[in-house]
Amino acid sequence: ISKTVATVATYPVQLAQTVLRLQEKGGAQQQQQQQARQQESPLSSANVDGGTLQCLARLYEEGGISACYAGMNAKLLQTVVTSSFMFLTYEQILALATYLA
Repeated sequence: ISKTVATVATYPVQLAQTVLRLQEKGGAQQQQQQQARQQESPLSSANVDGGTLQCLARLYEEGGISACYAGMNAKLLQTVVTSSFMFLTYEQILALATYLA
């Protein structure tokens, strides 16, 4: 549960950083794709020359709170699956250590 709460709390910052990284990579092809998608999603139109906070503000201005959490379903799924495998591994190692002791 704590990992899920942490993901929800930090996801908008991670999203803004990802948007900024994609903008840095730039290139003509990405700019064309971005212009084509600009009407579809506020994420693609969040062009910002500043930093993370300015990108977050722009995302919020253009798409509201839902734009700041766009795509979070996949991230939460990843978080839950990763945590599940971690606990499964922990339990299996603990069982093996108990058996060998």
